[in-house]
Amino acid sequence: KDSIFEFEITFHNLCDEELKLLLYCLALEEDVTVTFEDQQETQGPLRHKLGYGKPLGMGSVHIEITRLTLIDMATRYSSLTPSTRILEEEDLIKEIAGRTKGFKSDTSTTMTMLRKMLLYNSSDTSTFAYPAFDWFKDTSKGVNNSKTALKRI
Repeated sequence: KDSIFEFEITFHNLCDEELKLLLYCLALEEDVTVTFEDQQETQGPLRHKLGYGKPLGMGSVHIEITRLTLIDMATRYSSLTPSTRILEEEDLIKEIAGRTKGFKSDTSTTMTMLRKMLLYNSSDTSTFAYPAFDWFKDTSKGVNNSKTALKRI
């Protein structure tokens, strides 16, 4: 919990659409409203999921892009003009927002389900533990627990 790690992603020869998708996949959305099948709306940021317990919301990770270096290779090898743009802080935020706005307005089934899976609900106070073997066999309430969904989507 509350661990911080840094990493670097290097990419080459991405077309504009591929770069937009990469930036969206890394930055995700900070404020979405998701409607689940029971018509309950939940609002929050999207977060990547790592490790075990992902379907239950565990392992939620926030990736923050702190710097983006773009190199125009055609310019780099054909002129003496600087071909590198380094984006940080406000310039970076504007660049990411401009390149990812198409994904944020996408209401397709694929994007809707992705948002449901990646939504991070900070007000969820559930505690998680793997059920004991007896829980699977308990049919006293007329319910077969082995077929009980652990999280609604």
